[in-house]
Amino acid sequence: MNINDFCNALKNKYPNTKEVLEQIEEIRDTLNMKLEEYQIEGSPYDEGSRKAIESLGDIDSLFEELTTDVKTIYNGRAMITANIISAIIVFSIATILSILSEFLPFLYNFKPTVKSGYGMLIFAFVIVFFMEFRYILNINKVSIIKISVKEKRQTIMTSILVPAVYSIFMIILNFYQTSFKTIYFPWPIIGISNWTFAVAIYYKLIKSGKFDVK
Repeated sequence: MNINDFCNALKNKYPNTKEVLEQIEEIRDTLNMKLEEYQIEGSPYDEGSRKAIESLGDIDSLFEELTTDVKTIYNGRAMITANIISAIIVFSIATILSILSEFLPFLYNFKPTVKSGYGMLIFAFVIVFFMEFRYILNINKVSIIKISVKEKRQTIMTSILVPAVYSIFMIILNFYQTSFKTIYFPWPIIGISNWTFAVAIYYKLIKSGKFDVK
């Protein structure tokens, strides 16, 4: 087996993530350097290639470590499913809140915004699904993703912090504009919370293995 065949075999054996491909190229460079050394010593190309490959020893552990958090999944299916579930949750929360506004005195100022609020939510979801139309087109496309605990935590924290800051801003804006004579801030808050729900559901679905490529 020559060096190119060996490297191609590694590509076929492991998921082609960025880390794996970079490592394979490093190995290719190392093998070519060793091959040159063996050829200088008088070894033919095939023999030099064999010796260079044998000198690497066991590299499976290295690639297993690189691919610990790697999954090959139908990413489009997972993304669309997560967005549909989060949309159902968001509209359920909005509906419960609008129903409560009929019976709870402190939510009476929320009632006048119900119609326009639902319109805003529908418009927001049309934009979201339009932006993610590529996932609908590639719903059966196989994707390789790497989900480390650190990356997952950072993504979820961002999806929580941004809506939290936005919510504080909307509450303050609502107070200064109407002194809460009309309560409209729950609608944009509920709308942007869709991002948090979608991210959390997406990772839950990925972890479940329901979208793994068998």
